[in-house]
Amino acid sequence: FRRMEACPPCPPKNVLHAHCDPSCEELNPFWEGEHQAVGRLIQTGQAKRLPGPTTLLCSRILRKMQSDEHVKREFERLCYCPDDMLSQDEKDMYRAVMRQCSVLLYHMGEHLASKTALQMIEPDPTPAYRFVSRISMNGFTITTSESYPIGTGMYPRASMINHSCRPNAVQTFWFDKEDADPPNMPKLQITTCRSVKAGEEITISYCDNSCPRKNRQNELWEGYKFHCNCDWCERSDVDAA
Repeated sequence: FRRMEACPPCPPKNVLHAHCDPSCEELNPFWEGEHQAVGRLIQTGQAKRLPGPTTLLCSRILRKMQSDEHVKREFERLCYCPDDMLSQDEKDMYRAVMRQCSVLLYHMGEHLASKTALQMIEPDPTPAYRFVSRISMNGFTITTSESYPIGTGMYPRASMINHSCRPNAVQTFWFDKEDADPPNMPKLQITTCRSVKAGEEITISYCDNSCPRKNRQNELWEGYKFHCNCDWCERSDVDAA
């Protein structure tokens, strides 16, 4: 996968969208409208930098929720971080993301979605905290077969799979052949990596399970707000670092 060169009016050395080829570009129905809106914002001085991937993903989900009730129901079923467990820095960041999202959607002509984003911030920002934390806690980093990250996606059913530092399954992504017609978005595949007994829970790892226990616990708390008590973490004879 190659990175696209920066194109005006994007700031030098920054790329809003990276497509490996024209067929990859066709898979992204959002990029043209986002690119044009961000270009206008930068040209008029209303934005100094490109929106981050979380802002883009939030805006896309809000757009889909306006037209697809199923998407709205599936998204709202996902877990979110309780407000009292968020740090002030996280709350400030989540509000900023939703505000950027509202501005971006407005300049894309998506006025209803833009208004929805703004209403999540004012007067009570609690809906914004829950909306963004649903993404941060349930999103999957989409990678190539070489584990190169190319984006973030929401897969609601797979988000229900619990964590273990010694999981019995792994998540991978696969893509249609280049000549597939019509092309499809990346598919998430859950594959068992060891024997699983009947009735045994399927688990995946939310973190780098090759790290020492302390590092794993810190990463899980920062990203998912829980302390792992899986069998591997509870054993005192292994992984004591």
